[in-house]
Amino acid sequence: MRTTELLTTDTYSNDYKEYCFYIWYINGRPPLTNLCLMIDKFQSRLLPSAASLKNWKREGNWVERADQMDAEVTEVVKKRFITEKAKMMARHAETGRTLQDYGLEYLETHPISSQSAALRAIEMGIRIEGEAAQIEKLVSSVAKMEDPQIEKGLRSLLEKAKLKREDDRGEESEEG
Repeated sequence: MRTTELLTTDTYSNDYKEYCFYIWYINGRPPLTNLCLMIDKFQSRLLPSAASLKNWKREGNWVERADQMDAEVTEVVKKRFITEKAKMMARHAETGRTLQDYGLEYLETHPISSQSAALRAIEMGIRIEGEAAQIEKLVSSVAKMEDPQIEKGLRSLLEKAKLKREDDRGEESEEG
């Protein structure tokens, strides 16, 4: 059975304070009163008070450290998704090449006029492979960019989109 008596003095080791930080962080940064219920007492000692936890949180820069860890987690997840997207695009390119191969194989054994499906397979395979290769290169290059480069590229794309919309609106008013 867990004892809920609290110590008011700050006589805990740094390892125990770190343990409390990680329990707080892993559980989504709960209020310290809730954290008291999540942590285990240290050896034969009693649980630390909410006031002690508040001091540890301030002195140990828990919020700043947790923010930094969250940023690192975000970066790891972002890189993982970029890698997965690049792998998916590589599979699409391979599928496009396979479709081309099937179409060419069919055309080698059958007259061209007999099956337009083989021609469509080749055409579709070339298109899929090309699109996948372009996107794969784009994803790969974006993954290597620093944030200011990405921001500059996005601004440029947004400006082009704005100009295109303005051009489209101009054409509509000339026709109307």
